[in-house]
Amino acid sequence: MLNRIRKNIQSNYTYCDIIYKPTAKQISFLDEKIMAPILEDKNEYRLYYRILKAEEAMLCGEWESVSQYICGYAETGAIVLQIGKHIIPKPMQYQIAIDLYTDKGDMYSEIMDIVKNGKAYRPDDWNKEMPECVRNDTTFTVYRAGGENIDNAAECMSWTLWRDVAEWFAERHEYYRQGTQHLYKATISADDVIAFTNSRQEFEIIQYRGVKDIEEIPRLGVSDKYKDLTAVSTFNLDEIDEKSSLAVDLFSRWYWQNKNGEA
Repeated sequence: MLNRIRKNIQSNYTYCDIIYKPTAKQISFLDEKIMAPILEDKNEYRLYYRILKAEEAMLCGEWESVSQYICGYAETGAIVLQIGKHIIPKPMQYQIAIDLYTDKGDMYSEIMDIVKNGKAYRPDDWNKEMPECVRNDTTFTVYRAGGENIDNAAECMSWTLWRDVAEWFAERHEYYRQGTQHLYKATISADDVIAFTNSRQEFEIIQYRGVKDIEEIPRLGVSDKYKDLTAVSTFNLDEIDEKSSLAVDLFSRWYWQNKNGEA
């Protein structure tokens, strides 16, 4: 049974004009394996289960269910997006790819290709999560920490509106010995932004070859206020919401100070 499931997934992945519908027997088989108290390679069974359930939802046009089955699982999402590239509506592919990109999705070409070409499917309210102080700006100043040469920075997709975030990433990457980090500053037109996400309080601008006037700027280090904000991690939903609100307030104060030449 497992070999047949693998073969069907591979066929769907390779020849995705037609999707072979998973059978109830296949899903039941995987469900039993996942629920077994002791089993090696249980993660593999979970992967196949999520793919089959996403395929099932895809064939029924239940796009939100497709998204739910792959949310937080970049590998699963990459496979499902490839299988469904002629079936899942383009705006939904965009949203799924953006959600996966921020959680290790940059490791998979199936996700990256959709994100790079995502501007055409960006919703009208793409900036709804932006802090109010920048939401209606037509041009943004953005920052990035990276080990790449400045000539290649425009192709790097993750930038941030908040310098402290870039400074934090620079220190983090060097701490984990990922090479000397440069701090870049650039501008980008709102029309060239692929997406904005703040799911991790990183005030992230996702772009591809849209940033202009890139310059390397001196590293000043992370501010004490930002260190205090990031010092405590939590999984409590109320505390996460409170931390998110504090981050927006702190960013907004920094933004106005910086804009007025006080920072």
